[in-house]
This record gives sequence, C-alpha cells and structure tokens, in this order.
Amino acid sequence: MPVHIHGEAADMTALLALCKEKNVALVEDAAQAHGAEWEGKKVGTLGVSSGFSLQGSKNLTAGEGGLFATNDEEAAERANQARNFALDVSLKDDWDPKRPLDGSRALVSHAVSSMYRGNEMAAAFCRAQLARLPELNKKTQENGKRLAKKLSELPGVLPPRELPGRTTVFHKYRVRFDTKKAGLNVSSRVLRNAIKAALVAEGLEVVFWQGVPLPAHPVFQKRAEYMFHDLHGGTDLAKNYAPEQYTRTSLLLDSSIVLFSQSCPLIAQNEAIVDRYAEAFARVWHHREAVVVAFAKR
Repeated sequence: MPVHIHGEAADMTALLALCKEKNVALVEDAAQAHGAEWEGKKVGTLGVSSGFSLQGSKNLTAGEGGLFATNDEEAAERANQARNFALDVSLKDDWDPKRPLDGSRALVSHAVSSMYRGNEMAAAFCRAQLARLPELNKKTQENGKRLAKKLSELPGVLPPRELPGRTTVFHKYRVRFDTKKAGLNVSSRVLRNAIKAALVAEGLEVVFWQGVPLPAHPVFQKRAEYMFHDLHGGTDLAKNYAPEQYTRTSLLLDSSIVLFSQSCPLIAQNEAIVDRYAEAFARVWHHREAVVVAFAKR
C-alpha cells in the first residue's frame, strides 16, 4: 500500500514491478494526491484499487469521508459489502430512487464489519468540488512552483520539487533545511524549531504535521510485543517497529517544516498570500543565526 504523500506519486514503476514479481495486489493510498500523475496516469488508477480522503484540508473535499476506486468487479463488490455491515448486498441490486431506504435483501452479515456509508449531501458537495478540481489543482501547482522558485534562492533551503515523470498537487508544502549549506553549526532540530517559531511570529501558518516515525507512535509501541509475535506463528516482528531503525525518516522530520496548515492549506491561497509567505520566509532566513540564538534564550 504505497502512500502518495504530500500530493506526489510514490515510485510506482518499482512498486508495480515488485508486486508483479511477488504476485500481490497493490492498493494505493491517494488520500493526499487527488489529480497527481505518474507517467501521465492519474494516481489511484495504477493499482487494483485505491482510496481518496475527502477530509476538510484535502484538494478535493466534502468535509469528511472518502472514496474507494477500482476497476476490479470483485473488489468493488467486496468493498460494497464491507461498507454495509458485510451484508449480502450487491452493486447490481435493484434500487428504487423513490424508496431509497427500502430493499429486498436479507439483513444477514457475513463478516465482522461496520457502517461506512456516506450521505447524499456530502456526495453532492464532492461532485461539485470534483468539477472544479482541475482548475484548483492548476492554481495550486502554479503557486507551489512560484513559492519554490523564491525559496530555492535562499542558501540551505530546499523547497518541494517535482520529480521526472510526476506531477504533484502540493497537498502539503514541506520545506527542508540543510544546516551546512545554511552556514550554521547547530542541529537540524534546533534550526527547525527556531525557524518555525520566527515564521509563526511573522503570521505564517506553519506546522510539523508529523514529529516522529510512525513506528514510534504508542499504538505500535504498546502492541508490538504481543500483536506481531502472536499473529505470525511465533515470529517476532516487533523489531520492525523500533523507531531507531528509521534514521532517514527521523532526519527528514527533524530538518523540515510544513508551510500552511490543515485549516489554511495552500490550495486555498492566492498569489498575493504566496508572495507574502516568500517575503516573510526570506526575512527570517536572512537573520537565521540571530533567530537561532534568540530561540535558545527563550
């Protein structure tokens, strides 16, 4: 299950080849990447099935909820059952729009499941937003590249960029720092925290989004000892959830911030706001050494 993180596609060429070799299904997590592309194909259409989030900050939103997409008939039927308490239902069942809550199916569940059905109001809202998605994504891509061009002029600042063969929709705008190129003899985390504090003081929306690798989350740390031992025939997989193994993830999180936020995402901003962000960032970065010293004295 590759995650198309921050609006850019994962390395689908390698992942599709791996899944073919191992004969396993590839399910895409496209929650942050509505409209992004890999080699000219939309994410969410590359695997057996995919999921898209409709949460309020997403490029395509209905307030909350999500979408399941597939071109596999069996997967579609299984998903339809899963969202309906695993009842004996089918996408081919007759449905009377004049009596939408009635039906002839037996109310018998075939597995442990729940109710994951959306509602008509959210669906109507989503359809209206979907019609505007290309226009909104185009504007977001222009603003994301506009900001990247300005930030890349600052020594030691590494804004997001599009990789060859991919288009990104800049769902989250993660900016990385290189302390050596910035000419600073401090840790990545110290620089990150100081710059974030200064940018917030300038009035910018700045978040970390994630602070530690997922294996460090308590849900895994508390359950790893028994869950992965018992469910895999005595094989101890708890070691896979040792946070210290994920050094590159930790470095990324320690040396980066996310501009804009869940409540104020990039897709909702105009050129003037983007330019003000660039100006404020440059102003803070120009005084980065003094900013670090002042932050240390707090």
